[in-house]
Amino acid sequence: LGPSASFFAGTATMVAYQLYLSLWGGADFILHAPRVDLFSANREGVLSCAGFLGLHWFAVALGSLLTPGSGHRTASRTVQLLLLAAAASGSAVALLGAGGMWVSRRMCNMPYVLFIISINAWVLALLAMVDLFAGRPRPSMSLALGGVQDSMLVVFLIANLLTGAVNVSMQPLMVPFGPALLAMAVYCLGWSVPFALLHSRGMVLKFW
Repeated sequence: LGPSASFFAGTATMVAYQLYLSLWGGADFILHAPRVDLFSANREGVLSCAGFLGLHWFAVALGSLLTPGSGHRTASRTVQLLLLAAAASGSAVALLGAGGMWVSRRMCNMPYVLFIISINAWVLALLAMVDLFAGRPRPSMSLALGGVQDSMLVVFLIANLLTGAVNVSMQPLMVPFGPALLAMAVYCLGWSVPFALLHSRGMVLKFW
C-alpha cells in the first residue's frame, strides 16, 4: 500500500480493533479470561496482531516522509512534518488517557500504537535535524549496520532466537556483572559479525 492508503488502512484497522476492545468485550477477554485452550492461552499475541498491523500501516505512512521521491519537500519541511506527527499523536495519547483509555502493549490498543508513532516521530525528527547540520561527504556505513539494513527481518528473527537461547541457558537477572557483560558481548557478536561478513560480500538474506 502507498502512504495515503496505508494511513487510511491503519486508521480503519485501529478504529475497528479499539471498538472490539472497548465495546465488544475484547479488553476484558484479553486481561481476565481463563486460559483453557490454545487460543485463550495465547490470546494477547493473537489478538494484538490487529494492533500491530495497524501500527505497521501507520509506520509506512510516517516513513514516507523520509523517502527521496516525496515531491519537492525541503529537509526543513520534513522535520516540521515529523514534529507535527509526533505532537499530534502524543496529544491524542494524552486525550485518550484523560478519558480512561491507557496505553497497553499487552493489547496493542489505540493509545499504544499512537504512543509508539509519537516516540518514533520525535526520534526521526531529531535525527533529521542532526542530518541537516551533518558534514558532507558522509562517512560510509559500517559493515554491521549495512548487514542489518540489507537483511533486517532475518536479523530480527535470528536475534530473537539468540535471546531465547540466552534465556533458556541461564537466569539473566541472576548472572553477576562480569559474566553478564561477556554474555552480552557474545550475543552482539553472534548476530552482527555474520551479517557484516554477508554485507562485505554483497549478499542479502531476503525471501520476498
